Amino acid sequence: MKRVCARVSDAYEGKRLGSPSAIIMIEMYGDLLCPDCATAWPIVKKVLSYYSNDVVFYFHTFPLPYHTASFHVSQATNVMVNLTNGDLTYFWRYLDDLFLHKVQQNYWNNKIADSTDNQVVESVCKYISDNYPYDYQKLLDGMSNSNRDWDTRVAWKFACAHGVYGTPTFWINGMVTSLGTTSSFEDWKSVIDPLI
Repeated sequence: MKRVCARVSDAYEGKRLGSPSAIIMIEMYGDLLCPDCATAWPIVKKVLSYYSNDVVFYFHTFPLPYHTASFHVSQATNVMVNLTNGDLTYFWRYLDDLFLHKVQQNYWNNKIADSTDNQVVESVCKYISDNYPYDYQKLLDGMSNSNRDWDTRVAWKFACAHGVYGTPTFWINGMVTSLGTTSSFEDWKSVIDPLI
């Protein structure tokens, strides 16, 4: 019997914002349906804006198993990026919609309890095609593409291999931090400023 395993890369698998040569690297491991990630996101955006010239940011999707639709929503981001040949413009807009505009609530367990997996996938693809320049059928086809499934699994394994078990989890320059949902902008500054 042939055995196939998903690789775990030591490269940064996340979606990147900023120059990879920046002196500060912030990594966020997040579940796209996690209310705690949504709570932390406005401060993260403020930090990224404030330190824009000094920071590269990586967002790693980490779909938690108890958020039933999270894997599908994460996989959809990989489909989006694949359909735009790596352009992350709409990924970041989708992230804002999920976190800031509460779109994630459409996919919480209590909202999809009576839905099949296929119905959830169709709903995710419909939202994306209705709000961004993506073709619904191409999104659906991408969701059934084993490579996009694989990408999503590899991202999850990457996070696990780095000791991530909950979201949001933040790393700075390769080290896990205590920054989290309730961290203020001043908390972030106290960690980043000494590194600049």
